[in-house]
Amino acid sequence: MSIDLISVSRGQASTSEDSSITGPLASLEGQKNFSVLVYPQDLGSSTKNHYVKFSIKQIIPSNPTQSTSDAESTLKDIGRKIITSNYTPNLTDAVGVICLYMPDTLSASYSASYDELSLTNDLGKGLTSIQAISSVVRDLTGDKQTGQLSSVDPSVIYGAASVVNKGLSGLGLGGEGLVDVALQTQGYAVNPQLQLIYRGLGFRKFQLNFIFTPASKQESIDVNRIIATFKYHFAPDLIVPSGAVSGLFFVPPSYFNIEFMFNDNENKFLPRYGDCVLTDIDVNYAPSGFAAHVDGAPVQTQLTLSFQEIEVVTKAKLAAGYGADVGSFTSSDVNGVAELR
Repeated sequence: MSIDLISVSRGQASTSEDSSITGPLASLEGQKNFSVLVYPQDLGSSTKNHYVKFSIKQIIPSNPTQSTSDAESTLKDIGRKIITSNYTPNLTDAVGVICLYMPDTLSASYSASYDELSLTNDLGKGLTSIQAISSVVRDLTGDKQTGQLSSVDPSVIYGAASVVNKGLSGLGLGGEGLVDVALQTQGYAVNPQLQLIYRGLGFRKFQLNFIFTPASKQESIDVNRIIATFKYHFAPDLIVPSGAVSGLFFVPPSYFNIEFMFNDNENKFLPRYGDCVLTDIDVNYAPSGFAAHVDGAPVQTQLTLSFQEIEVVTKAKLAAGYGADVGSFTSSDVNGVAELR
């Protein structure tokens, strides 16, 4: 499938006369609101009915020449988005679609952030002192009778050493290590009382790797335009005011919606992602040693794409289908958990 790169950026369909899409992908060819690039050419046939579909959407910046009243309306809209935590800019519908074969490796990573919190160190020695006093009180009123409390009990050592340390500190002496040393002489150490504190969920990252070995001149052209399209939508736009040499603001790069397809439907057994940004592109024009056709086109090209999702995955999104089609899944549905991807 041959597409003019400019037509992709403008959302106009433009296909070569000597190429057409067959199989389940044929329905895309008739849609005139975006262009389609496909590799290999027989993608979507009965033997190649698993594929990755990249739908490209561009950011729509606000009009810098709008009137004062419109500007006020825009500021109010910005305020509403901030209050409702909706930070996504306005986007176009799909301006281009790229369909590639299913890569050999496909993995999805989910990472959460936890921090270790020491109640002893992070909340201060005061908490430990209170706990030591509480331990003494329990011993005096519980298992041990008054006058029978051992002088080598760690709570007594801690309390006594803390009092001495406080007195020495008032004289400019002592230090934080005095209590620890006093305990160590009797074979004890302060329990750091570690707790694991949840800090949040990271944005999902994933990588897709493709190796192109064109079987025809047309496929070589298609591969070149596919790579050029990813590069184009990876880059930002620079807003340069009239008469200026440079600009102060960027329009960020395009967003990608990635679907793993089986025939003409999304494969519910594979990960489902929301809108993503393309963070890295790596193109190797000689993965097996450089070789080229007579027109200079590489015999083989390796393309590695790294994406990052722009929204945090929550239980609600997973239950709604971001992991798989789990129907009326709830947190108490053990069988439903097994279906999540």
